[in-house]
Amino acid sequence: MNEKFAMYHDFLQQMVSPQVLEGAFYEGKSMLLIGDAISMADRADFLGELRQAFSGHASRIDVIHLFHPMQMDSQGRLDAADFPAGMQYDFIFVLDGMEKAENPCHAAEKIDAALRLGGVAVVLGRVPGDDPLPDVYLYHDEWRYMAGDLSSLFPGYDVLKEVATNTPFLAASVLRKTGRQSLRAAYEVKGEPELLHKLTGLRVRPSQAASLGYFHAGRELDDMGIRTHTDKCSLGNGYLDKYEMFLRPFREKSFNLLELGVFFGGSTKLWSEYFSQAQIYGVDIMPECRQFEGGNIHVITADLGDEAALRSLRSIQPSIIIDDASHLWSHQIMGICALYDCLPSGGIYIMEDLATSVNPYMFPEYQDYPMDAYTFCERVARVVAGRCPCTPDTSLARKITEIGMATELAVTMMGSCIFIKK
Repeated sequence: MNEKFAMYHDFLQQMVSPQVLEGAFYEGKSMLLIGDAISMADRADFLGELRQAFSGHASRIDVIHLFHPMQMDSQGRLDAADFPAGMQYDFIFVLDGMEKAENPCHAAEKIDAALRLGGVAVVLGRVPGDDPLPDVYLYHDEWRYMAGDLSSLFPGYDVLKEVATNTPFLAASVLRKTGRQSLRAAYEVKGEPELLHKLTGLRVRPSQAASLGYFHAGRELDDMGIRTHTDKCSLGNGYLDKYEMFLRPFREKSFNLLELGVFFGGSTKLWSEYFSQAQIYGVDIMPECRQFEGGNIHVITADLGDEAALRSLRSIQPSIIIDDASHLWSHQIMGICALYDCLPSGGIYIMEDLATSVNPYMFPEYQDYPMDAYTFCERVARVVAGRCPCTPDTSLARKITEIGMATELAVTMMGSCIFIKK
């Protein structure tokens, strides 16, 4: 039993009854398990272990995997997920997804529609505070839940049990469906409940949240990212709503985009869809990535730790370069040094996943160079800001100066740095 499974197992057992995870409790009942809003493999294992605990007792067990960049049959946000058509369940466990729902009221409506009269829903959500789980995906949650918040999403339900605790940073409600009125009808009468919007720290009605925060208006690229299963989306690293303001001017243009790193092909598909007039070049060391070729997508097999291979990519003449490859310090620095000056005026260079630089205690295997990649970007930004050369005078400092003097804008955001060429 993994650590996260043990934590959730104990918490669920406390929430419902001492027999909550004993199979006989669910003998002959139908169940729906919902989870995996966080893109970590052990959460997928947790769903599997939970399903195994119920197997042989429940008459039917269905699972909705909400998001996983390596699990192409997973879905996106809970409020947009496809529930099994025509099915109603005796028990629904919502282990993830309420934090990242665009509108938790819409998520609750989906749960309500899938729960039969008299059925029980166990709904979990994370509470405010510093969750100790070392998971970057928690930073991109939309919502946090205090005592009473989860049950407020289900007006007309009987509240069997409710708790919010800082150990293990979870809130939960056990709710029985007793009324036939739809939640939508109930919201129309009572209004949506106010919930804690994590980004702003304000308690607001979910329908108001779309107007909060600078980047909320730019959701098209992020929505595409969820559909194509790239971890750049807001269910993963949370890059795309920020990228959109820089990338939108290229939307209808004919140009070449170069991405270092293909992996499972999610972002390659995203760029192909968003930049339909562009040619998309993905580079990866793994030959099997060639399976993602087709249409305007071209895949090159190359070792991005080989400077000669990197420099050969200059012939593509890209207008946008995105480094999402190994995240090794040496590779990231070598990439920008070899490729930046091949960008045209107004070209964009994005260096991603700089957590490997700024959190070296979490990623010791990436420390293969005297300077980390974020420090390199920071020194470039100092040249941009001060129009003064990087010192002391070394070959690397001269390269930093060259890049900085050729840069019009340097932007740091969570996980990435963006440079726009003069």
